Amino acid sequence: MATFGKEVAEKNKELKKFLHKNMYAHRKVFEWNSKPD
Repeated sequence: MATFGKEVAEKNKELKKFLHKNMYAHRKVFEWNSKPD
């Protein structure tokens, strides 16, 4: 199993936080997902 260094792990953590804030939890995405089919 391969592991990444601490620097890469930190960047990955930052990226996930950014994506969650700006993509997954974005108001428009929430609205689209809340609309009935």
